[in-house]
Amino acid sequence: MIQQTSINAFRELQKDRTDVTQRMIIFYKLREIGEATNKMLSRATGIETSSISARVFELRKRYLIFHSKTDYCKITGKKAMFWRCML
Repeated sequence: MIQQTSINAFRELQKDRTDVTQRMIIFYKLREIGEATNKMLSRATGIETSSISARVFELRKRYLIFHSKTDYCKITGKKAMFWRCML
């Protein structure tokens, strides 16, 4: 029988791997399209907007992306922050 602590540790490792994968997908998609809002990134990658928001925050903390402007989102029609890659 597998201990519950082992199961929890495995799940935590899987979650970390998912976060890293999502960060990579978002970063490369943003490099490809130039600049985008969270909603635009969600639509382009298929990742939920709430996950996009969390990963964008992490990418900003690592100085990989930055806030380029505030303008109207092409998808929602509302004012939103646009992101751009540093590299």
